[in-house]
Amino acid sequence: SLYWKEKCFGLTAETILDRALELTSVGGSFGAQQKPTEFLCLLLKLLQLQPSEEIVLTYIGAEEHKYLRVLGALYYRFVFSSARVYLTLEPLLSDFRRIRIHQRDGTFSLKRFDELIWCMLRGEKWFDIMMPRLTKRQVLEDLGEIDGARKSIIENEYVPEEIKKEIENGKEEEKEKEPKNIDEIEEENALRANLGLKPLER
Repeated sequence: SLYWKEKCFGLTAETILDRALELTSVGGSFGAQQKPTEFLCLLLKLLQLQPSEEIVLTYIGAEEHKYLRVLGALYYRFVFSSARVYLTLEPLLSDFRRIRIHQRDGTFSLKRFDELIWCMLRGEKWFDIMMPRLTKRQVLEDLGEIDGARKSIIENEYVPEEIKKEIENGKEEEKEKEPKNIDEIEEENALRANLGLKPLER
Protein backbone atom coordinates (compact mmCIF):
# COMPACT_ATOMS: atom_id res chain seq x y z
CA SER A 1 0.00 0.00 0.00
CA LEU A 2 1.47 3.30 -1.10
CA TYR A 3 -0.51 5.09 1.58
CA TRP A 4 1.08 2.89 4.22
CA LYS A 5 4.58 3.46 2.88
CA GLU A 6 4.26 7.18 2.21
CA LYS A 7 1.87 8.46 4.88
CA CYS A 8 2.22 6.10 7.83
CA PHE A 9 5.99 5.88 8.09
CA GLY A 10 7.35 7.43 11.28
CA LEU A 11 3.95 8.37 12.72
CA THR A 12 3.51 8.75 16.48
CA ALA A 13 0.40 8.80 18.67
CA GLU A 14 0.36 12.59 18.26
CA THR A 15 1.23 12.96 14.57
CA ILE A 16 -1.25 10.28 13.52
CA LEU A 17 -3.91 12.86 14.35
CA ASP A 18 -3.00 14.80 11.21
CA ARG A 19 -3.66 11.72 9.06
CA ALA A 20 -6.85 10.82 10.92
CA LEU A 21 -8.28 14.31 10.39
CA GLU A 22 -7.81 13.84 6.64
CA LEU A 23 -10.03 10.74 6.56
CA THR A 24 -13.21 11.00 4.50
CA SER A 25 -14.46 7.42 4.91
CA VAL A 26 -14.07 4.22 6.90
CA GLY A 27 -13.72 0.64 5.72
CA GLY A 28 -11.55 -2.46 5.49
CA SER A 29 -10.19 -3.46 2.09
CA PHE A 30 -11.51 -2.92 -1.44
CA GLY A 31 -11.02 -3.77 -5.11
CA ALA A 32 -9.95 -6.95 -6.86
CA GLN A 33 -6.58 -6.90 -5.08
CA GLN A 34 -8.24 -6.10 -1.74
CA LYS A 35 -6.21 -2.99 -1.05
CA PRO A 36 -6.45 -1.64 2.50
CA THR A 37 -8.29 1.62 2.98
CA GLU A 38 -6.57 4.59 4.58
CA PHE A 39 -8.71 3.97 7.65
CA LEU A 40 -7.45 0.39 7.96
CA CYS A 41 -3.84 1.53 7.58
CA LEU A 42 -4.25 4.01 10.43
CA LEU A 43 -5.91 1.37 12.61
CA LEU A 44 -2.92 -0.94 12.05
CA LYS A 45 -0.57 1.91 12.88
CA LEU A 46 -2.39 2.53 16.15
CA LEU A 47 -2.11 -1.16 17.01
CA GLN A 48 1.63 -0.87 16.43
CA LEU A 49 2.00 2.34 18.43
CA GLN A 50 -0.19 1.20 21.34
CA PRO A 51 -1.05 4.69 22.62
CA SER A 52 -2.18 5.11 26.22
CA GLU A 53 -5.86 4.91 27.13
CA GLU A 54 -5.86 8.63 27.90
CA ILE A 55 -4.78 9.46 24.34
CA VAL A 56 -7.37 7.11 22.81
CA LEU A 57 -10.11 8.66 24.95
CA THR A 58 -9.02 12.03 23.59
CA TYR A 59 -9.58 10.70 20.06
CA ILE A 60 -13.02 9.41 21.03
CA GLY A 61 -13.92 12.65 22.78
CA ALA A 62 -13.18 14.77 19.69
CA GLU A 63 -16.87 15.23 18.76
CA GLU A 64 -16.13 17.63 15.91
CA HIS A 65 -14.05 14.98 14.08
CA LYS A 66 -16.32 12.01 13.47
CA TYR A 67 -13.82 9.84 11.53
CA LEU A 68 -11.22 10.28 14.26
CA ARG A 69 -13.88 9.20 16.77
CA VAL A 70 -14.65 6.03 14.80
CA LEU A 71 -10.94 5.24 14.54
CA GLY A 72 -10.43 5.72 18.28
CA ALA A 73 -13.57 3.71 19.11
CA LEU A 74 -12.53 0.75 16.94
CA TYR A 75 -9.01 0.74 18.39
CA TYR A 76 -10.53 0.83 21.90
CA ARG A 77 -12.75 -2.11 20.95
CA PHE A 78 -9.68 -4.14 19.89
CA VAL A 79 -7.45 -3.40 22.86
CA PHE A 80 -9.33 -2.84 26.10
CA SER A 81 -11.39 -5.09 28.39
CA SER A 82 -15.04 -5.86 27.72
CA ALA A 83 -16.32 -3.83 30.68
CA ARG A 84 -14.34 -0.76 29.61
CA VAL A 85 -15.51 -1.18 26.02
CA TYR A 86 -19.17 -1.14 27.02
CA LEU A 87 -18.81 1.82 29.36
CA THR A 88 -16.79 3.86 26.86
CA LEU A 89 -18.56 3.07 23.58
CA GLU A 90 -22.20 2.92 24.66
CA PRO A 91 -22.44 6.72 25.16
CA LEU A 92 -21.45 7.06 21.47
CA LEU A 93 -24.78 5.49 20.47
CA SER A 94 -26.26 8.97 20.88
CA ASP A 95 -24.25 10.20 17.85
CA PHE A 96 -26.41 9.90 14.72
CA ARG A 97 -24.19 11.60 12.14
CA ARG A 98 -23.69 9.96 8.78
CA ILE A 99 -20.42 8.19 8.06
CA ARG A 100 -19.13 7.43 4.56
CA ILE A 101 -18.37 3.72 4.09
CA HIS A 102 -15.81 2.43 1.55
CA GLN A 103 -17.29 -0.86 0.30
CA ARG A 104 -15.34 -3.93 -0.85
CA ASP A 105 -16.32 -3.31 -4.48
CA GLY A 106 -14.87 0.18 -4.37
CA THR A 107 -18.20 2.01 -4.11
CA PHE A 108 -19.34 4.15 -1.20
CA SER A 109 -22.40 4.07 1.01
CA LEU A 110 -23.63 5.84 4.13
CA LYS A 111 -24.26 4.58 7.63
CA ARG A 112 -24.97 6.39 10.84
CA PHE A 113 -22.35 6.64 13.57
CA ASP A 114 -24.48 4.75 16.10
CA GLU A 115 -24.90 1.84 13.65
CA LEU A 116 -21.13 1.42 13.45
CA ILE A 117 -20.80 1.52 17.23
CA TRP A 118 -23.60 -1.04 17.55
CA CYS A 119 -21.70 -3.33 15.16
CA MET A 120 -18.61 -3.00 17.35
CA LEU A 121 -20.60 -3.95 20.46
CA ARG A 122 -22.72 -6.74 18.97
CA GLY A 123 -20.85 -8.12 15.96
CA GLU A 124 -17.87 -10.44 15.59
CA LYS A 125 -16.58 -8.79 12.40
CA TRP A 126 -16.12 -5.20 11.40
CA PHE A 127 -15.73 -4.86 7.60
CA ASP A 128 -14.41 -8.44 7.37
CA ILE A 129 -11.99 -7.82 10.25
CA MET A 130 -12.35 -10.31 13.10
CA MET A 131 -12.58 -8.49 16.42
CA PRO A 132 -11.58 -9.88 19.83
CA ARG A 133 -14.35 -11.72 21.65
CA LEU A 134 -16.49 -9.43 23.79
CA THR A 135 -18.02 -10.80 26.99
CA LYS A 136 -21.81 -10.38 27.04
CA ARG A 137 -22.99 -7.37 28.97
CA GLN A 138 -25.40 -9.41 31.11
CA VAL A 139 -22.51 -11.58 32.31
CA LEU A 140 -20.51 -8.49 33.32
CA GLU A 141 -23.55 -7.12 35.16
CA ASP A 142 -23.95 -10.39 37.05
CA LEU A 143 -20.24 -10.31 37.98
CA GLY A 144 -20.54 -6.72 39.20
CA GLU A 145 -18.06 -5.34 36.67
CA ILE A 146 -20.79 -3.13 35.21
CA ASP A 147 -23.29 -1.39 37.46
CA GLY A 148 -26.81 -1.95 36.11
CA ALA A 149 -28.30 -2.24 32.64
CA ARG A 150 -27.64 0.31 29.92
CA LYS A 151 -30.15 3.14 29.89
CA SER A 152 -31.39 4.32 26.52
CA ILE A 153 -31.28 8.07 25.93
CA ILE A 154 -34.85 7.96 24.60
CA GLU A 155 -36.45 5.78 27.27
CA ASN A 156 -37.96 8.82 28.95
CA GLU A 157 -38.98 10.46 25.68
CA TYR A 158 -40.93 7.67 24.01
CA VAL A 159 -43.58 5.56 25.71
CA PRO A 160 -45.74 3.27 23.52
CA GLU A 161 -49.49 4.04 23.51
CA GLU A 162 -50.30 0.64 25.02
CA ILE A 163 -48.08 1.34 28.02
CA LYS A 164 -49.52 4.85 28.39
CA LYS A 165 -53.04 3.39 28.54
CA GLU A 166 -51.95 0.80 31.11
CA ILE A 167 -50.42 3.55 33.24
CA GLU A 168 -53.56 5.69 32.99
CA ASN A 169 -55.83 2.72 33.80
CA GLY A 170 -53.62 1.89 36.76
CA LYS A 171 -53.94 5.45 38.06
CA GLU A 172 -57.73 5.33 37.72
CA GLU A 173 -57.86 2.04 39.62
CA GLU A 174 -55.70 3.53 42.36
CA LYS A 175 -58.09 6.48 42.65
CA GLU A 176 -61.01 4.08 43.04
CA LYS A 177 -59.13 2.27 45.81
CA GLU A 178 -58.33 5.51 47.68
CA PRO A 179 -60.47 6.07 50.79
CA LYS A 180 -63.15 8.66 50.33
CA ASN A 181 -63.14 11.76 52.49
CA ILE A 182 -65.90 12.60 54.99
CA ASP A 183 -67.73 15.07 52.72
CA GLU A 184 -67.93 12.53 49.91
CA ILE A 185 -69.25 9.88 52.32
CA GLU A 186 -71.95 12.23 53.68
CA GLU A 187 -73.07 13.15 50.16
CA GLU A 188 -73.22 9.53 49.15
CA ASN A 189 -75.09 8.55 52.35
CA ALA A 190 -77.70 11.25 51.66
CA LEU A 191 -78.18 9.81 48.19
CA ARG A 192 -78.36 6.25 49.57
CA ALA A 193 -80.96 7.36 52.18
CA ASN A 194 -83.21 8.69 49.41
CA LEU A 195 -82.87 5.33 47.68
CA GLY A 196 -83.61 3.41 50.87
CA LEU A 197 -80.11 1.91 51.08
CA LYS A 198 -77.92 1.41 54.12
CA PRO A 199 -75.42 4.23 54.81
CA LEU A 200 -71.72 3.76 54.26
CA GLU A 201 -69.51 3.34 57.30
CA ARG A 202 -66.89 5.97 57.98
